[in-house]
This record gives sequence, C-alpha cells and structure tokens, in this order.
Amino acid sequence: MKKLVHMIISLTVVATLVACGGDKDTAAPATETPAAVETNVEAGDKEFTITAKNFEFETSQDLVVKKGDQVTIKLDNVEGAHGLEIAGYDIKGGVAETITFEATKSGTFEVVCSIQCGAGHDDMKINLVVVD
Repeated sequence: MKKLVHMIISLTVVATLVACGGDKDTAAPATETPAAVETNVEAGDKEFTITAKNFEFETSQDLVVKKGDQVTIKLDNVEGAHGLEIAGYDIKGGVAETITFEATKSGTFEVVCSIQCGAGHDDMKINLVVVD
C-alpha cells in the first residue's frame, strides 16, 4: 500500500513539473521595458492572438482597445500549459481557450498566466490598456 501511495505522489509531482517543462533552458527571460502605449485607437471589435510558451507570452506589445470594444483574446499554447487571467475584469480562461468580453472599464489591466507553470510563471505578464 505504501508503494502505491508513493508511486501516485511521485507521478503527480512529475506530471506537475512536466506540464510547463521542455527541453529548452528553464531560466526566466529578462523583462523588457514596454514602449509607449498608443492611445489614439479606433473603436471597433478587437481580436488578439497570444502565443504562450514556457515563461513568456510571445508579445511585447500591450493589448490596446477602446472602452466599449468587444475584445477577443485567443491563447495559443506552443509549449507547456498556460491560461489567461485579467484582474479587474474577473476573467479567467483555461488552456488554449478563447476569451471574449466587452471592455467596460478604462485603465491598464495586467494579463497574466492563470496556470502555475514553473519558475518563470510570475514573469508571464502583458497589459490590456482600455482607453476612453
């Protein structure tokens, strides 16, 4: 019985570690200072695709929309298991999920990975900027 419990615990730990693992360097990438945000944005529906891999969203640009826009964010996981969460909008999406919502609040909102994925998890951030 002890062997079975030990094996189940070991497999759970391995599965958790492998979920965001890969054969590439696992060190978290250095963060860059974002460029100035363009606030002269046309109103209308906006669609973004975010590619996620271990410890980074492959975009250095903020997601800029106009208040009242219908926003669709598609998450494409190419390495590991990642999700999206937008604090301030109470939005949380799972692996490779598409999120659609109306930008009803102005401001800058942090978009983060919603699935604990390893050492660089806290570096997976971009901004959603909603302008009036």
